[in-house]
Amino acid sequence: MNPTLTLILGNGADARGVRSALVDLTALGMVSRFLWAETTAGGRGSDPVLEDISHTHADGLSITTDKLSQTLAHDSGRSILLVILDMAGDANHDDGNVRDWRSRLNDQLGTHVEILHLYVPKPGVGPLHQYGDLPTLILSPEEAATPKERTSPVAYPAAQHTAASLAGIAGLWATSTSSPFFEEAAANRISGAYGQGQLVRVYHNYSDAADAEAALYNKVFTLDGNMPHPKVNADARVLDVGDDQNAVSRYADAIMDRHGHEFVTPTSPLASSRAKKVNAWETIKRFFQFFFTAVIGNPIQWAAEARNKGQKVLASGVQNLLYGSDSNIEVVLGNQSGKTLRPLSEVEAGAKQLHRDAGGQDDLNMSQETSLPHFWQAYTDAAMTLVDGGRGGDEITGPNHDGVPAIVSDVRWSVPSDDHAFDGENKILRDNVGSHITETRIQPYDPYNANVYYSAIDLASRNTRNTTVHRLKDDFVAWRDTVRRSFGWQMGERLFGKMEEAQAKFHAVREKAQHNKEELDGLQDDDAKLRSLSNTLRGWSLAWLVIILVLVYLCLSHYNFERAWALVDWSFFTWQRTLFVGIAVTAVILVVQMLVFARAHKGIYDARERRRVLQTNEEILGRDVITANQEVSRCLASYNQFLAWSAIVSRAMSRPFGEIRAATLADHHPDSGLPDNTVVDSVQLDERQVLDYSRRIRDDVFTKGWASDALERYLERGIDVVPSRMATKEETYRLYGQFGLNTQLAEIAEACRDGELFADSTQADLMWQESLRSIRSTSDTLGMHRGKLATDMAAIASGQEQSSFSSAALSAVGTNYDANNVDDSLTFAESSQSDQTLSQAFTVVQYGISADVRAFDTTEEQDAGASEQSVPSVPTLGGQPQPPQMPPPQPGGGNPFSGLM
Repeated sequence: MNPTLTLILGNGADARGVRSALVDLTALGMVSRFLWAETTAGGRGSDPVLEDISHTHADGLSITTDKLSQTLAHDSGRSILLVILDMAGDANHDDGNVRDWRSRLNDQLGTHVEILHLYVPKPGVGPLHQYGDLPTLILSPEEAATPKERTSPVAYPAAQHTAASLAGIAGLWATSTSSPFFEEAAANRISGAYGQGQLVRVYHNYSDAADAEAALYNKVFTLDGNMPHPKVNADARVLDVGDDQNAVSRYADAIMDRHGHEFVTPTSPLASSRAKKVNAWETIKRFFQFFFTAVIGNPIQWAAEARNKGQKVLASGVQNLLYGSDSNIEVVLGNQSGKTLRPLSEVEAGAKQLHRDAGGQDDLNMSQETSLPHFWQAYTDAAMTLVDGGRGGDEITGPNHDGVPAIVSDVRWSVPSDDHAFDGENKILRDNVGSHITETRIQPYDPYNANVYYSAIDLASRNTRNTTVHRLKDDFVAWRDTVRRSFGWQMGERLFGKMEEAQAKFHAVREKAQHNKEELDGLQDDDAKLRSLSNTLRGWSLAWLVIILVLVYLCLSHYNFERAWALVDWSFFTWQRTLFVGIAVTAVILVVQMLVFARAHKGIYDARERRRVLQTNEEILGRDVITANQEVSRCLASYNQFLAWSAIVSRAMSRPFGEIRAATLADHHPDSGLPDNTVVDSVQLDERQVLDYSRRIRDDVFTKGWASDALERYLERGIDVVPSRMATKEETYRLYGQFGLNTQLAEIAEACRDGELFADSTQADLMWQESLRSIRSTSDTLGMHRGKLATDMAAIASGQEQSSFSSAALSAVGTNYDANNVDDSLTFAESSQSDQTLSQAFTVVQYGISADVRAFDTTEEQDAGASEQSVPSVPTLGGQPQPPQMPPPQPGGGNPFSGLM
């Protein structure tokens, strides 16, 4: 880029024509930037108005109007070339105004300012008016492609020719790296002697590589059917997988095999009755334990029962006396309530069980439900690995051949982007199915909504003969058959299968729980059986007690017959016989009680064992119901997560470096309508060159893991455009745990589908510029050639050829004094290249020898005898005045700036 800023002063209609031509060149991107001011309009005053005319690759042509101070506010320290464009057909510039412009620039910038007086001659118009001792260049009215070619005359005002020549002299071309005239003037190789001037002509050859760049750019960045194969190491590249369908199916299965348990877990095994062997003596021991506990008890038990009974009586009495049994107020004394309720211990136990069943334990707490972060990390890694071969260390090994990573043949085999969605909106379809369909734009990774849409359009097709609906159905089926082979679609089908599996498990478990509850409720009360057994045993014990008391009485009566209480005297009941009978009765009753206990215990044990099994299963099934319900919710939520991640992943892999804008990649310059001294030729690349250089560039652009890197950039960009406290740019990993609705992840996914917030092509442009730098050194092999201008200039520089100016701008006297000779010491020739393109340019500026300005006055013939006169010495603005080479000006033609500068 030329570091010198050029300001052009115009003064009339012809000058404005040149401005228009310069603006056209700027709009085409051939000219980068220049400033323009009209000395007849706003170009006066202490802070005159001027135009800032520029072009950038991103924004195109820009024309802004502002005051001098504001326009140059950001150009402090830059060198300035002030060009006084003097069109012969326009009025002369005001001398004082020209002088003021120089002062303003010095004051505004405080930097180096050079001034050029460029005169564009017109036949029959003269003489040339000078503005002090400024360097004066007369634009030769000729044009040709090279200095060696036959020239053609240029008809005034020749705005395009003048604009192209001015662009070369001032270095306005976008490919220019310097200002030819500014450098010569700054080095005092071009003087500003008053009364002197010299011819100038310019040649510009531009090799336009826009088409070549577009072909190369498309080959590099277009991924559909054109997959890059990054280097794995110095000796190997990523390979083609071969069988795309088999590869993506196996990879999808591997992902679900590894992580499927995160969606639906197996049901817990249920409890069952267990066989139990009891020793006979153990049975007798248990009988006596139960007997004495249930029938006789112990003092502690007696006291507890008495206390509980007393508390119950007292609490009931207070309850009934003060509040009544139906009151909301409950009188409690100890563990006894005044109302007819379950014991508080049972209520507490039930509450605790209800809490556990409802998720009170940490492992079942729905507020802590996982959102499958590991699965989504695995899914995104797998999707990217299918197209870039992976970065190594992936959780699940991707497709490979003998350990060398292999990729699919097209990014659409992984997760197709929104570009390949099916747009199925149709008014007739809406009229037929109404609310049965909500989504009509079906994403190429969404089997669920595709099934819903198919059901709707199938229904509509059966109810109408409209060919549009039937054609739409056929198009949809064909589209579905194509996209359903992709990794994204297959993962969606597997997730949909997990949803159905979770729902089936939930219904099955709930049905089991219901049956278990019904059977448990149908069991008889074990406590009632125990009370009945206890009462039976107590009855036999009471009978034993009565018999023993009768035996004791009979025995005592026998030995105390004379006593009044002795009613009978049975000689049989001696104490020996009485003792024997008592022992016999006791033994019989014990045997009877044991038989009763054994028979009753058998039923009670079976019932208790069944109750234990059912109660255990009730708890297990309760947990399974809660777990299954959570899994249904998790699977439903996971599908929304799947849609969100698929939207992000598909965009990242289809546009890894942002939006691709191949159509505006380079500024295509015209190859017609330009003056002869400005030649544009086109660089073409053959197929082999495009292939070779695209592979070379891709090695730098698409490195190992390029898709995963692109996903990271998209997530960071998404966090920028969708700010949230949920995740920052340094916490992209937290996005993997977010749900697919009403979250930061969902908003990023929606932004990816919309595309507007991700339309930035900065990353692609940066990668492209880096790539251009790597191939510029070998641009000759890209079809670049030196061009005829460079070849002719090489011949002239070697002395093999000579060149000279046309004499069209010279008077007869100027011709006689060889004012049309080229000053080879001032010739400027530059081969340059833009930083943003492979296009290159060759610019030549030739200057004639310095001569008296009357050598360029074609209005009248000069008197040859006047050549003996001398030119008076005058003050100069810059440089030393050169000795006169032509007859001096006529009397009265002195320097108007003399004494003022």
